[in-house]
Amino acid sequence: DMGVLELNTRTLTLGDHRFTAVKKDEAGHNLLTAVMSTVTVKKADNTSADPNTTVVTFRLIGDTKHGDASDDHAYTTWIATDTYTFDRTDVTVGDVFEAALGEAGLTYVGKDNYVSSITAPESCGGFALAEKENGPNSGWMYTVNGKHPDVGLNDCYVTTGDEIIWHYIDDYKTEQADMMGDMGPGGD
Repeated sequence: DMGVLELNTRTLTLGDHRFTAVKKDEAGHNLLTAVMSTVTVKKADNTSADPNTTVVTFRLIGDTKHGDASDDHAYTTWIATDTYTFDRTDVTVGDVFEAALGEAGLTYVGKDNYVSSITAPESCGGFALAEKENGPNSGWMYTVNGKHPDVGLNDCYVTTGDEIIWHYIDDYKTEQADMMGDMGPGGD
Protein backbone atom coordinates (compact mmCIF):
# COMPACT_ATOMS: atom_id res chain seq x y z
CA ASP A 1 0.00 0.00 0.00
CA MET A 2 1.04 3.62 -0.40
CA GLY A 3 2.89 4.81 2.68
CA VAL A 4 4.38 8.10 3.69
CA LEU A 5 7.91 8.66 4.94
CA GLU A 6 8.77 11.81 6.83
CA LEU A 7 12.41 12.67 7.45
CA ASN A 8 13.86 14.95 10.07
CA THR A 9 17.21 15.91 8.53
CA ARG A 10 18.39 17.34 11.84
CA THR A 11 18.78 13.79 13.14
CA LEU A 12 20.45 12.32 10.05
CA THR A 13 24.20 12.47 9.54
CA LEU A 14 25.69 14.13 6.47
CA GLY A 15 25.97 11.98 3.37
CA ASP A 16 23.88 9.51 1.43
CA HIS A 17 21.14 7.49 3.09
CA ARG A 18 19.18 4.69 1.41
CA PHE A 19 15.64 4.04 2.45
CA THR A 20 14.17 0.61 1.98
CA ALA A 21 10.52 -0.36 1.83
CA VAL A 22 9.58 -3.72 3.31
CA LYS A 23 6.25 -5.46 2.90
CA LYS A 24 5.42 -8.32 5.28
CA ASP A 25 2.48 -10.67 5.54
CA GLU A 26 0.32 -11.08 8.64
CA ALA A 27 2.78 -13.60 10.10
CA GLY A 28 5.67 -11.14 9.74
CA HIS A 29 7.31 -12.91 6.79
CA ASN A 30 9.09 -10.71 4.31
CA LEU A 31 7.19 -10.56 1.01
CA LEU A 32 9.04 -7.71 -0.69
CA THR A 33 12.06 -5.55 -0.04
CA ALA A 34 12.97 -2.71 -2.37
CA VAL A 35 15.33 0.24 -2.16
CA MET A 36 12.96 3.11 -2.70
CA SER A 37 15.13 6.19 -2.51
CA THR A 38 18.52 7.62 -1.77
CA VAL A 39 18.65 10.93 0.08
CA THR A 40 21.75 13.08 0.40
CA VAL A 41 21.84 15.21 3.53
CA LYS A 42 23.87 18.41 3.39
CA LYS A 43 23.85 20.86 6.23
CA ALA A 44 26.21 23.08 8.15
CA ASP A 45 28.60 21.36 10.53
CA ASN A 46 28.09 24.32 12.85
CA THR A 47 24.66 23.77 14.36
CA SER A 48 24.72 27.28 15.78
CA ALA A 49 24.82 28.74 12.24
CA ASP A 50 21.93 31.02 11.33
CA PRO A 51 19.38 28.77 9.60
CA ASN A 52 18.17 31.72 7.48
CA THR A 53 21.62 32.48 6.06
CA THR A 54 23.60 30.62 3.40
CA VAL A 55 27.40 30.85 3.50
CA VAL A 56 29.40 29.18 0.71
CA THR A 57 32.81 29.47 -0.94
CA PHE A 58 33.49 30.08 -4.63
CA ARG A 59 36.62 29.86 -6.79
CA LEU A 60 37.04 30.48 -10.53
CA ILE A 61 39.80 28.71 -12.47
CA GLY A 62 40.46 29.79 -16.04
CA ASP A 63 42.84 28.71 -18.78
CA THR A 64 44.81 30.25 -21.61
CA LYS A 65 43.50 30.40 -25.17
CA HIS A 66 45.47 27.69 -26.93
CA GLY A 67 43.12 26.07 -29.42
CA ASP A 68 43.50 22.30 -29.77
CA ALA A 69 47.12 22.36 -28.51
CA SER A 70 46.35 20.77 -25.14
CA ASP A 71 49.99 20.94 -24.01
CA ASP A 72 49.87 24.74 -24.04
CA HIS A 73 47.21 25.24 -21.39
CA ALA A 74 47.88 26.89 -18.06
CA TYR A 75 45.06 26.66 -15.53
CA THR A 76 45.10 29.84 -13.48
CA THR A 77 42.99 31.11 -10.61
CA TRP A 78 40.88 33.97 -11.93
CA ILE A 79 38.97 34.46 -8.66
CA ALA A 80 40.63 33.19 -5.49
CA THR A 81 38.52 31.15 -3.08
CA ASP A 82 36.32 33.52 -1.13
CA THR A 83 33.27 33.30 1.10
CA TYR A 84 29.86 34.58 -0.02
CA THR A 85 27.00 35.13 2.41
CA PHE A 86 23.32 35.38 1.47
CA ASP A 87 20.53 36.37 3.87
CA ARG A 88 18.26 33.61 2.58
CA THR A 89 18.22 29.84 2.16
CA ASP A 90 17.07 29.50 -1.47
CA VAL A 91 20.49 30.17 -3.01
CA THR A 92 21.60 28.65 -6.31
CA VAL A 93 25.02 28.24 -7.85
CA GLY A 94 23.87 30.91 -10.31
CA ASP A 95 23.33 33.39 -7.45
CA VAL A 96 26.83 32.74 -6.13
CA PHE A 97 28.35 32.87 -9.63
CA GLU A 98 26.78 36.26 -10.34
CA ALA A 99 27.83 37.66 -6.96
CA ALA A 100 31.41 36.46 -7.33
CA LEU A 101 31.89 37.65 -10.91
CA GLY A 102 30.16 40.95 -10.14
CA GLU A 103 32.41 41.56 -7.15
CA ALA A 104 35.49 40.74 -9.27
CA GLY A 105 34.31 42.94 -12.15
CA LEU A 106 34.32 40.04 -14.63
CA THR A 107 31.81 39.61 -17.43
CA TYR A 108 30.30 36.48 -18.89
CA VAL A 109 28.00 35.33 -21.65
CA GLY A 110 25.27 32.87 -20.83
CA LYS A 111 21.68 31.97 -21.36
CA ASP A 112 19.27 30.31 -18.98
CA ASN A 113 21.29 27.65 -17.14
CA TYR A 114 24.47 27.71 -19.21
CA VAL A 115 27.59 29.89 -19.25
CA SER A 116 29.37 29.86 -22.60
CA SER A 117 32.11 32.46 -22.05
CA ILE A 118 33.87 34.32 -19.23
CA THR A 119 36.26 37.25 -19.62
CA ALA A 120 39.54 36.82 -17.77
CA PRO A 121 40.76 39.44 -15.30
CA GLU A 122 43.05 42.07 -16.82
CA SER A 123 45.95 40.59 -14.81
CA CYS A 124 45.46 37.35 -16.79
CA GLY A 125 45.05 39.04 -20.18
CA GLY A 126 41.45 40.27 -20.18
CA PHE A 127 40.43 37.91 -23.01
CA ALA A 128 37.08 36.15 -23.36
CA LEU A 129 37.42 32.37 -23.02
CA ALA A 130 34.46 30.60 -24.59
CA GLU A 131 33.26 27.05 -25.07
CA LYS A 132 35.02 25.09 -27.83
CA GLU A 133 37.90 27.58 -28.09
CA ASN A 134 40.38 25.02 -26.77
CA GLY A 135 38.96 22.02 -28.60
CA PRO A 136 35.56 20.62 -29.52
CA ASN A 137 34.82 19.42 -25.97
CA SER A 138 36.16 22.44 -24.10
CA GLY A 139 34.08 24.77 -22.00
CA TRP A 140 33.03 25.85 -18.54
CA MET A 141 31.94 23.42 -15.82
CA TYR A 142 31.40 23.60 -12.09
CA THR A 143 31.57 21.36 -9.05
CA VAL A 144 29.82 21.54 -5.72
CA ASN A 145 31.76 19.80 -2.98
CA GLY A 146 33.90 18.08 -5.61
CA LYS A 147 31.06 16.68 -7.71
CA HIS A 148 29.58 17.85 -11.00
CA PRO A 149 25.83 18.41 -10.58
CA ASP A 150 23.65 17.17 -13.42
CA VAL A 151 21.65 20.41 -13.55
CA GLY A 152 22.35 23.93 -14.72
CA LEU A 153 23.62 26.65 -12.41
CA ASN A 154 20.19 28.16 -11.72
CA ASP A 155 18.69 24.81 -10.76
CA CYS A 156 21.45 23.72 -8.37
CA TYR A 157 20.69 24.85 -4.82
CA VAL A 158 23.49 25.16 -2.27
CA THR A 159 23.54 25.15 1.50
CA THR A 160 25.89 26.56 4.10
CA GLY A 161 29.33 25.00 3.90
CA ASP A 162 29.18 24.10 0.21
CA GLU A 163 32.29 24.70 -1.91
CA ILE A 164 31.79 25.75 -5.53
CA ILE A 165 34.61 25.58 -8.05
CA TRP A 166 33.88 26.96 -11.51
CA HIS A 167 36.52 25.90 -14.03
CA TYR A 168 37.42 25.68 -17.67
CA ILE A 169 38.15 22.23 -19.08
CA ASP A 170 39.70 21.25 -22.40
CA ASP A 171 37.71 18.02 -22.64
CA TYR A 172 34.59 17.64 -20.50
CA LYS A 173 34.63 13.87 -21.12
CA THR A 174 37.61 13.54 -18.78
CA GLU A 175 35.45 14.83 -15.92
CA GLN A 176 32.18 13.05 -16.65
CA ALA A 177 32.71 10.10 -14.29
CA ASP A 178 30.89 11.59 -11.31
CA MET A 179 28.11 12.89 -13.55
CA MET A 180 27.61 9.46 -15.10
CA GLY A 181 28.16 7.41 -11.94
CA ASP A 182 31.11 5.58 -13.44
CA MET A 183 34.50 6.20 -14.99
CA GLY A 184 33.03 8.17 -17.91
CA PRO A 185 32.95 7.11 -21.54
CA GLY A 186 35.12 4.07 -22.12
CA GLY A 187 35.97 3.86 -18.41
CA ASP A 188 35.93 0.80 -16.20
